[in-house]
Amino acid sequence: METLAHALPLDAIRFNCRAIDVQISPNSFPIVHLDDGTTIYSKVVVGCDGVNSIVAESLGVRAPSFDSMGRIRVVTTYPGKGHDFGNKSSRVTSTQIVLGRIPINHNLVHWFITYSRHGVKSLVLERGELLRSEGAALAMWTNGWRALDALGVGETLRHKSIPIHTVTDVCFEEGRQRSIPIGRDEVRCLKRSDLMETLGESLPPETIRFNCKVVGVTISPFSHSAVHLENGTTISAKVVLGCDGVNSAVAKSLGLRNPCFDSFAAIRGFTSYSGKGHCIGNQIIRLKNDRMVVGRLPVNHNLVHWFISRAWVPQDCEISKEPKLIKEAALGAISKFPDEITEMVKSCDQSCLSLTQYRARSPWELLVRTLHKHSVTLAGDAMHAMGPYTGQGCAVGLEDSVVLGRCLGLAMRGCHEESEDQTRVRISMALERYVKERKMRVIRMASQTYLVGLLVKPSFSPLKLIVLVVLLLFFGGLQGGTQYDCGTLLSPKS
Repeated sequence: METLAHALPLDAIRFNCRAIDVQISPNSFPIVHLDDGTTIYSKVVVGCDGVNSIVAESLGVRAPSFDSMGRIRVVTTYPGKGHDFGNKSSRVTSTQIVLGRIPINHNLVHWFITYSRHGVKSLVLERGELLRSEGAALAMWTNGWRALDALGVGETLRHKSIPIHTVTDVCFEEGRQRSIPIGRDEVRCLKRSDLMETLGESLPPETIRFNCKVVGVTISPFSHSAVHLENGTTISAKVVLGCDGVNSAVAKSLGLRNPCFDSFAAIRGFTSYSGKGHCIGNQIIRLKNDRMVVGRLPVNHNLVHWFISRAWVPQDCEISKEPKLIKEAALGAISKFPDEITEMVKSCDQSCLSLTQYRARSPWELLVRTLHKHSVTLAGDAMHAMGPYTGQGCAVGLEDSVVLGRCLGLAMRGCHEESEDQTRVRISMALERYVKERKMRVIRMASQTYLVGLLVKPSFSPLKLIVLVVLLLFFGGLQGGTQYDCGTLLSPKS
């Protein structure tokens, strides 16, 4: 790379420039958008930006598929007389691992390890015909990005969103505005469909089976668990992970109740701004009055995710089934908000609109209930459904997946040499470790979300003051916990 760079004219390379979009027009030069807001006009655009190429995406080319193998590379220096490998490369092969070395010169050796990425064969049961993406988009904070990096998809998803630097709260009826820098947190708004598709594409082929609605699980300490589907099929499984949402059939099999309904609901949608894009920059903007919150989050320089958080009313049951009615309800709710908010909703993509009532599992239920039994456990909303007040529901679910993968991976090593009874004991102990590691974390986040929810809803000022003091003393503020590190698939957090 250095040799090629030296061959270029001076100032030919500009650093810290991440392209996030390319606008292509037959009537003008291409326009390259960078994640810092810069726009570059160019006669020719050559995309050599790797496997996660933004230029390729602009041309309609899908990202390359993930292979079932992974590779670790390292260079070792041998000082003094150097290594004794001569001018020969070598390679040692076992069932699932290849170890190789290639001499670079007399002192440097390049080593590589190629290994199978899927040590535990799994099956994902999806009740829909496609991967579902209700909810339009979500804000991903630092802890969520650490989990995505551990899963190997973080960099792919960063190319699909821009960083957010500021949160701005506006009380427009009182004429007050406050902007808070994000600081050391990494925050981006991700389309839920991008997240689901990227995670799905990272799995081995035929891992996901569609149109499979789970209706119950039979749990036994003496045999594999049996997963029962709506179509009458029964699947025997060594491990059952229930991540089937707030109406989880697996959670019911473990004796948990459905999460409680909140008094608030959200209308969510997307609005696309062509040409020069939107004008909100790299910030989250929340407009508030005493009854609701309207939020805007940039996904990229042309797409904005917005939400309207307000009290749930009985009519919402019928409205939520029809996008046209959702749009009318949204326009009615924001009638007293600034005109730019009204125009944003009028110009939205109606097919992406959703209206959902918030649901949450109480922290005390998480504290007293059993979250695993033998070879069955939970993750995500099935375990710890929480309101959107801290924007942590998805990120905490991603943390679950990393910790569970680590615990199961360690337990399954060498189990092919054991009896089925010994394997069942290993699995049960692994799930027990997983729940033990996750329990206090999810209780903390559920408690924090509940308290922040009290702040944003209409209530007495003394109560809000008490809640704010508790959040500051015990949770580090409204967004405490975003620096949490769940570790990697191979090792826990340091």
